[in-house]
Amino acid sequence: MNEASASIVQERLGPSAVDDVRAIRQELDDRCGGDLRRLAEHARQSAEKFRQRQDAGQRASQQDA
Repeated sequence: MNEASASIVQERLGPSAVDDVRAIRQELDDRCGGDLRRLAEHARQSAEKFRQRQDAGQRASQQDA
C-alpha cells in the first residue's frame, strides 16, 4: 500500500467500505489516466509472473530435498 492509499485508509476509519473503495478506485483512476483496462492487464501479468516464480521456487526446493 502506498502512502496515499494508507492516508486514505487512516482518514476513513469510520466510513463505509463503499466509500473507501470509491476513494481508492478514484486514486487508481487518477494514476492510470482513466485506463483501468491497462491497469487490470498489468495486474494480471504481474500475478502470472509471481505464480511462475513461486512454481520455479517450489520445483527447486523439491530437487534439493
